[in-house]
Amino acid sequence: MKSPFLRHGFTWGAILAAAFGSTVESAEASGFAIREQSTTAQGTSFASAPTGVEDISFSFFNPASLTFHDGQQVAVSASYISPNSEFKGGEASTAFGIPITPTVQFDGDDEIGQDAAVPSFYGMVSLTDDLKLGLAISAPFGLETDNADGWIGRYHALESELLTVDVNPMLAFRPMPGVSIGGGPRFLYANATLNNAIDQGTIGARFGIPGARPTQEDGFAELEGDD
Repeated sequence: MKSPFLRHGFTWGAILAAAFGSTVESAEASGFAIREQSTTAQGTSFASAPTGVEDISFSFFNPASLTFHDGQQVAVSASYISPNSEFKGGEASTAFGIPITPTVQFDGDDEIGQDAAVPSFYGMVSLTDDLKLGLAISAPFGLETDNADGWIGRYHALESELLTVDVNPMLAFRPMPGVSIGGGPRFLYANATLNNAIDQGTIGARFGIPGARPTQEDGFAELEGDD
């Protein structure tokens, strides 16, 4: 989960260029995906999420489900996410053919996932028995991973943090019994922070700087973005 993410919307090439040839494996945004938009759906492992109508929180998966509810309603849910991770058996080598120098492993703390509470809000107003206006506010992507400064993959990533807020106004209409249509625009705000170490020791050794020590003289780069 610690490598760069959000292929659509963000470009992280600036950090890689600063590393003078370091390479990073790409990762899809699903590495930071959050599915806990409905505690009711979560209770069934999301088995009925696209078709469920137990409460208005299912409108996140299917806005048309609002027509199965009456009156004015509000639903609020929250999930506490406590990830667990363990790193084993890492190997690393320096770039440019420089002799391999032992890298520092974890400094005793191998838990990189950070705990977080994830809330969501849903509201519905019945304009008529067959026409519903809804609003969903949730966080479909997010969380944070934070590695120890000396871990073996520090040139790929140290801290990766993503915060998103998704606002989805919806309109659902039932033109006839048994048929419902729903939809609406989605507005997503995202704020991301990525940072990683830069192997300045190897860069210096590659260019013949006296006393340069590969993997022992790290620099640091950080990129922040929001939109």
